[in-house]
Amino acid sequence: MQSAWLAIVLYHVQIVAWNCRTWRHTIGGWDSNLARLLAPPCLLVGPVVYLALPFLLTHRDILDAWLVAHGLGGARLIAFAIYLGVLHPTLEQIHWNVLRSDKRYGGASHYAFAGYHALVLLPLLKTAGVLLSLVVLLLASMAWKHLSKRKGGLLLPAFTHTVADLGIIGAVVIYVIR
Repeated sequence: MQSAWLAIVLYHVQIVAWNCRTWRHTIGGWDSNLARLLAPPCLLVGPVVYLALPFLLTHRDILDAWLVAHGLGGARLIAFAIYLGVLHPTLEQIHWNVLRSDKRYGGASHYAFAGYHALVLLPLLKTAGVLLSLVVLLLASMAWKHLSKRKGGLLLPAFTHTVADLGIIGAVVIYVIR
């Protein structure tokens, strides 16, 4: 059995190890008005994903088998969803912002961000779902870079990422347990 917990914790440990020196530069960037404007579209991501899952998943049984194979059933799935929805987006913003801000990588960091997530989704989604995810994640990465640059920090990107991820993860959990 593979462990989703081990994989995500190791990913987060490497984020902390690689980026602990840059954290002081990521605080800030909050804008209450913009947060109120961006929260509703981010909240809508969850219901859209929920409605689209039957069309995007390769097969419901594959998702169920994948979750079992990775040790994500019952209460473990709920705990994992909360952990992934709350902590993960902020750590990802810290990690990927360093790459997005590095002039050596240019736009490649956006493709790396989208591609990394597409690889995770590849066993679960049809080709159209993977391609749609690539496009959405590419655009999200570009938007988060713009927000962090414009606002001088990662609070707003981390907030919007968290709201969207909680919706997406919540949609998948509800889809699985219904």
